[in-house]
Amino acid sequence: NSAKSSAGDITLKAGNGLGGEGSGGSIIASSGTGANAGSVLIAANDGELSMTAAKKLTLSTSASTTEESGSVSVSTAANNAGTSGSVLVFTGESESAGAGSINILAGAGSSSVGASVNVRAGATSSSNGQGGELFLGSGAGATGGDVSVQAGEGSSKVGGSVNIEAG
Repeated sequence: NSAKSSAGDITLKAGNGLGGEGSGGSIIASSGTGANAGSVLIAANDGELSMTAAKKLTLSTSASTTEESGSVSVSTAANNAGTSGSVLVFTGESESAGAGSINILAGAGSSSVGASVNVRAGATSSSNGQGGELFLGSGAGATGGDVSVQAGEGSSKVGGSVNIEAG
C-alpha cells in the first residue's frame, strides 16, 4: 500500500539465449480447464495496456471440433459522461517498401450460407442528431487507387447482387 508515493512495478522477463544464439525463453499464462474453464485477466485500471511483438502479434481462439469456436472482441467501454473511446486499426508506414495491408475476412464454411461481414456506422438517439458517416476511399498517388465492390460468383446458380440504397 502506498498512500503518498508510487507503488512498485512487477516485471516478468524470460531469459535470453546464450550469447545471442539459441532461443530465448517464453512467458506462458494459462487458465485451468474444466466444465467451466478459468480466465486470464490483464487489466490496466486507469493506465494504458500495450501489447508489442517484434515479428507477429496474434489474438485468436482455439479450434473446436464439437461446438462453435470462440469469439474475439475488440471494443471500447461505454461512457455516460463523454465520448467513448475509438478503435483504430492501421498498419505501419514503410520508407523502403510497400506498407502492409488490412484484410477483414469472414471464414468459409460448409453449410448452406457463408459467413457475413458487416460494416456499419453508429446511430444516434438524439432527435436532431445525425448518424455516423461511412467512408470508403482509396489511396492517393501518381495513379490513384481503385475502389471495387463485387458480389459473389454463383458456381451453379445466380451470382450475388450489389445494392446501393439511400436512406
